[in-house]
Parts: sequence; C-alpha cells; structure tokens
Amino acid sequence: MPDRPPGRIVQVVTQREPAGAQRVAHQLHRAFVAEGVPSEVLFLYRRADAYDDEPYLDLSTRRPGPIGTLRLLVELVRRWRADRPAAVIAHTFHASVLAALAGTAARVPRRVAVHHVLAPFERGARRGVLRLLAATPLVHHHVYVSQTTLDSYGAAARRRSVVIRNGVDDPAPAGPWAPPRRCPGAPLVVAVGRLAPQKDHATLLAALEQLPDVELLVLGEGELRPALEADVAARGLAGRVTLLGNVPAEHVPAALAAADVVVQPSVWEAYSMVVLEAMAAGRPMVVSDIPAHREALGSHARYHPVGDAAALAAAVRALLDDPTEARALGEGARQAARAHSHAEVARRYLALVGLGVDAGAPVGGGR
Repeated sequence: MPDRPPGRIVQVVTQREPAGAQRVAHQLHRAFVAEGVPSEVLFLYRRADAYDDEPYLDLSTRRPGPIGTLRLLVELVRRWRADRPAAVIAHTFHASVLAALAGTAARVPRRVAVHHVLAPFERGARRGVLRLLAATPLVHHHVYVSQTTLDSYGAAARRRSVVIRNGVDDPAPAGPWAPPRRCPGAPLVVAVGRLAPQKDHATLLAALEQLPDVELLVLGEGELRPALEADVAARGLAGRVTLLGNVPAEHVPAALAAADVVVQPSVWEAYSMVVLEAMAAGRPMVVSDIPAHREALGSHARYHPVGDAAALAAAVRALLDDPTEARALGEGARQAARAHSHAEVARRYLALVGLGVDAGAPVGGGR
C-alpha cells in the first residue's frame, strides 16, 4: 500500500449511490481538500453509479452478507494499521459500526460517527447498536446533522455529541444540460429524492390531479418506481409527469433553477440536502410540515401537513398565483442558505478532529 500523507481524513459511507449522506461526504471531501487537508472517501459497497469521476473506492461490488461484512471489517483494520489516518468520519449505520470497530482496533486517533437518520426511523435493533456506540469509547464524537436529529435520540445521546448542519454553496454557473419538458410553457414543479416511502411521492401525484395546468419533474430512483409509474397512469398524468431517474449531481442545480416551485412532501427528513440546494438557488418551496424543514427554512417556505394532498396542491397554487410571494420566499431562503457554506461546515469537522485552525476552540453540542 503506498504511503499516505499525514493528517489525512478518511470518510466511510455504507453504499455508493446518489443520495443525501453520500452527497454530504462528497462535499466535505472537496472542502477538506480546499483547506489543504488530505482526504479519502471509501464506500463499503456499490449500490448505484455515482461520483465515478472522483477518486473514491468501493470495497465491494455488491451488498455484503455476514461473512462479507466480516471481511470488510478485517480490510479496514488492515488498511488503517498500514497507513494510519488521523481521523475517520463515518456516515450511515453500517459504516459507523464498522468504522468504530476497525478504527479502534487500528488505533485511529479520532473516530467520528455522523447521524443522518431520525431515531424513530431506524429499526429497533439498529437503535440499540447506536445506543451502545454512544455509551462506549469506540467513537470519540457523534455528529448529528440537525438539532431535530439529535433531539430524536433523547437526552442520553448528548454525550460526546455535536450538531453540525449540512452545508451548501451558491449554485455553480449553469452548464449546457437542461431538464426535459413535456409541457413547455406550463408551470413546472420539481421534486428531487429517492423513489421511496420516506419521500411520499404518492401524495405529490394526488396533489397534481388538482393542478391540471402544472407539469411535474421528479429526479431520483428507487424501489417504488413501478408503483409510481402505475399511479401516474391510473391518474391520467402521463402527459404531465416525468420520472427522470438519477442524474449526475451537477445537473440537479439546473433542474432546481428551472422550477417555478420546488416541492418536498417527505414523511421525515434529518436535514435535507435538496432543501438546502433549493434554498441556495432561491427557489420558492412547498414542503411538508416536519421539524427538520422548519429548522432549515423557518418562515421561508409554504408548509402542508404530511400526507395532505389537498393542502399541498393549495400551497403550490398559491405560489403560482402570487409571484411576489414566491420571489420573497425564494430570496429569503437564499439569504438563509448563506449561513451554511461547505467551507464553514468543513472547518467545524476539522476542529472536531483536531486538524483545523480552530482545533483548540470548544465545539458546541446540542442544546
């Protein structure tokens, strides 16, 4: 194994795919490098194509079973004993557990687990393992990506915990790619997220029935595609709905910029990257009324009760009918997003692991 530079950070993520935790790791990697800190990203296995133009490594080509997981643990210990990273930052459940065990065995000086999922939405066995991690010295610091996330784990989680919210920068200049349109000239609603129950696209499709002049573009892929395609057909929406699938991350800003309204009707979120990116783009948003959305957006969005298609449709219609309100919400969101730069988020992580210029300063925890 080639020599690695000192002061190197390794981030570990459970699976390679174009989802939120992976995007957080990707942006942190870029920000660490910009700060002059050597950085590496490892995925335990490949689930979908993403970030293939980056020097990231898959440790397995498919999801491992119990024996494969044990082999991954041994491989991580071998790697880290050989090249001695200064810190390991793990995102998502399986990566956090394996990195804690391997990092302890390899005597990695700083071990961090980043929590991207609210406690009620982790399976019971996982919650027990996470409580165990919080009660042992296997992990030096637990990072929660929002106050909402930390609060969901209860008072016991505050030991060795800190809230570091996800970051976002101003959108890059638009490239040549543009989102496909079925109804040029019609108002465009855009949603970005996995086709999974958490994102509640079913409520969005029901709302679209009440917005007969509106086109919907959905970016993302997932296990609910067949059900959603059937729902689109059953509701007679095929001429106004595009389920585009996964697109390269650099195309997402163009899709958001094209939107008259960005919607996110999720059942739950920890701290949504899509919401942050829509905020940075200055787009008016209609989102479900859940704590993480309130924490990110405050008064800079219209809200609807979870699962309420009529309220979602009414909120979208209100913004389409009132461009002044839509512009005000979008601009307020843009200004709020400027408190979340990737550079500032990276500096907080570097301070946490003792590699930043502010490494001696205290790092605040949850309230």
